Amino acid sequence: MSPKASPIRPVEKQSMDAVVAKRLREAILDGSLPLGTRLTEIDLAASLAISRSTVRAGLKQLLSEGLVVLQPYTGWHVLTLNARDAYELFSLRSCLESLASYLAAENINDDGRIQLNGAFKALKDAVHSANDRAITDADLALHKTIIDLSRHNRLRAHYALVEQQFRILIASSNAMLKRRSMIVKNHRELVDAICLGEASKAEALARNHGSIMANALVAALQP
Repeated sequence: MSPKASPIRPVEKQSMDAVVAKRLREAILDGSLPLGTRLTEIDLAASLAISRSTVRAGLKQLLSEGLVVLQPYTGWHVLTLNARDAYELFSLRSCLESLASYLAAENINDDGRIQLNGAFKALKDAVHSANDRAITDADLALHKTIIDLSRHNRLRAHYALVEQQFRILIASSNAMLKRRSMIVKNHRELVDAICLGEASKAEALARNHGSIMANALVAALQP
């Protein structure tokens, strides 16, 4: 007789540097560590009760994600978002997501429609909750669903390299909207086009997605 399955999921094993990276990532994304904050290995090691080498390993993980930078003479800092950064992230995101949307529409099937409509529903629910962190998470999750539906492994891998920076960009853009309901409206047409298999339309919509907010954010960040 096979042993009865436990209802409790096994504890996920993580290295300490991965735990450090996760905690710092969450603090950056929820605003506890504002953009531009200086981070010192000594202070972080003391507050987390771990070694400086472990802190350094965690920071290097965030460096690869673009969430922190290592500046000569001044050390570690949370990334900042200036006008050039916003332009580069918006233009890169537009290229990646327009290709993904075209391919997703070409490849769409019933399972894909269920996934995409489920992600869109989650976004609508998050907007209804008025929780900004939940909205950002659901917004990014919707776009990651489109990336996955493209069935393009290298596109997925490149998107993963900058997705945390995209998350900050999404949060900054959504914060400028007068009404949260506009977030739902801004995604509905794209989701419909992909579900209908309208590849060229989906590509165009994704390329233009957020362009007005992009120009507004870039302008707001100009010195």
